[in-house]
Amino acid sequence: MNNLLRFFWPFNISYTGMGGDEVYQELRAICIAGAFWPVSMGTLLFYFGLALTSYQQLLGILLILPAGGLGMYAAGRVVLRRDFRPIRLFLETDSDQLDADIVIEATIQAKNFQIYSVRRILLYQAPAFAVAFSLMTLIGNLFMGFGVELWQALVALMVALMMGIAHAIFEYYAVGGLMFHIVSLAHEQCGELSPEQRKRIIPLNMRRKLLFVSTFVVLPPMIILGTTMLIDIRHFLLQLGYEDALGFIPGMVGWMLLIVAVGFLMSLMIFLRMADEAGDSVSELSDAMTKVEEGNLNITLLERTSDEFSDIYRRFNRMVKELMERERLRDAFGRYMAKELADDVMQNGTSFDSKEVHASVLFADIRDFTAMSEKMSAEEVVSILNQYFSVVEPTIKEEGGWINKFGGDSLLAVFGVLTPQPDHINHAVQAALKMRAALHEFNITQEDAGKHPLRIGMGIHCGKMVAGSVGSQERMEFTVIGDTVNMASRIEGLNKKWGTDILISEDVAKATEGTITIEAMPETHVHGKSQPIQVFAVK
Repeated sequence: MNNLLRFFWPFNISYTGMGGDEVYQELRAICIAGAFWPVSMGTLLFYFGLALTSYQQLLGILLILPAGGLGMYAAGRVVLRRDFRPIRLFLETDSDQLDADIVIEATIQAKNFQIYSVRRILLYQAPAFAVAFSLMTLIGNLFMGFGVELWQALVALMVALMMGIAHAIFEYYAVGGLMFHIVSLAHEQCGELSPEQRKRIIPLNMRRKLLFVSTFVVLPPMIILGTTMLIDIRHFLLQLGYEDALGFIPGMVGWMLLIVAVGFLMSLMIFLRMADEAGDSVSELSDAMTKVEEGNLNITLLERTSDEFSDIYRRFNRMVKELMERERLRDAFGRYMAKELADDVMQNGTSFDSKEVHASVLFADIRDFTAMSEKMSAEEVVSILNQYFSVVEPTIKEEGGWINKFGGDSLLAVFGVLTPQPDHINHAVQAALKMRAALHEFNITQEDAGKHPLRIGMGIHCGKMVAGSVGSQERMEFTVIGDTVNMASRIEGLNKKWGTDILISEDVAKATEGTITIEAMPETHVHGKSQPIQVFAVK
């Protein structure tokens, strides 16, 4: 029973798990079902609407209509196999042997297949039916006493044309689910199409769909109804022997055509308005989504209807609002932590996982800032610190590093922690040199304004360290810990001893040998180390 219903009404069907041959057989069943309904309705109209004799009805149903249906089927089968060939190749090719061209061609063909179905029916099947029907009618009239008048044949062909349009509309929507299944399978293999590939997809907006369907839903029944009524009246008068009364028929034809024309124009105006309303809503939503895709979130859609679009607009506005909040949160995160870390938190949430990395650490501290800040107000202290950090942070980011933390007048920058950076040692040194140059320009501005210049000390070390989230379930901080980090801080402190501004460890010196000018400093002890260490000043 379900299979029978599925054949006669092939909508809302699941095609999951079907192979290439099964999909093709399902498509053929849809095409046959698409032809069944209009042919059945056309047969009823042929039987009851053309004032035929019993012999004409019998001959028409047993010979004329089957001949037309056979011609329609033959033409449709050839074109269907041709149109389905790229899709069938994709479905029948093993996944490990699929190349991108096969998948792309199948995707494009599947997206265009509904329009190809309409083209096949209107350009091939309907003409084939008309030719076969006309030929068999002529043979029936000449050799089998069919006796169909010209006007009856023309009306029958008109009915066939209308039924062909109904067939096209039915199949257009019936194959949609099957093609969506194919597109989803192809999407798993190749993802989205490129802009150039999308140009090969035939555009058909909602306005055109509504106009096409509504026009041929309204017009054919009105014409067929008026025509068959006139035929029945003429046939009835002839049976009663009132041939002289047939003079009113031309006037009735004109009246019928006027009614059809007025009714069609009124219906067309109504459907045009409906199509414009739906099309405008879709276009407005599409334009808004394009702006969001481009990064413009300052968009609000005003609800213009009380239909489903109203709910869609509300959901869209809520989505944009949430995106704006997300972007504000991302921006806030980016100001308190590295952008890469903020993006990771936004995408994956918080985590206490930690990992050991080999990276470089740059520790920087302002010289004599405590004494300097005693002569300033709190606002002036914060202002000069913000100006200083704003000057040096870009130099660190330029070299792929990020400031892990600010400690009053000091900062801790790391290189090669969040993202792999094979040459992190050289980047850390280059960042220090850029900080020196940026601070020089900053101090010129300070002196010109009559303000106190800043001096800083920097220490750089490299090695293994642990990177991860530290804290409680309520509050965490992503940081780096380990002996390497502590050593960078100790090395920075040695700048006070020798009056230098950039000191690097022996490991850093070896890694950057020949790329920078350095001077070896005397071996010295630092807190936490039993053996003296060797450091180098960067000139």
